[in-house]
Amino acid sequence: LSVAAGTTVMFASDGHLVVRDNGSLNAIGTSSEKITFTGYQETKGFWDYIRFDGSNNTNNEFQYVDVGFGGGNGSWDAAIYLYDGARFKMGNSTIHDSESWGLINYNDNSTYIDDGNNTFSNNDDGDIGN
Repeated sequence: LSVAAGTTVMFASDGHLVVRDNGSLNAIGTSSEKITFTGYQETKGFWDYIRFDGSNNTNNEFQYVDVGFGGGNGSWDAAIYLYDGARFKMGNSTIHDSESWGLINYNDNSTYIDDGNNTFSNNDDGDIGN
């Protein structure tokens, strides 16, 4: 799945997106046309997560993306969750107002590539966990 620059994705309460081992999620915005993943309500934990579950595809990349108001699931406790050998690259992006972690690179064989210029703010459990 590729998300176009300037797109806003609004999640319902308890909403989530899972990228499985045979899929990928590519969200490449620009400095003037960011991509936004948010909840219908701007409340911490309103929606659950984006989870990369076994997908080690090199297309799993966020650039100029704003992720806010997620992290509402106690079992998958981050706005972005890497699991079971997933690969994810992020640059020029923001994760904020998560009710749990901003991003979890689960302590397995998953890979988080920090492409620089990322900001984390107001995430209850912290910025990056494992």
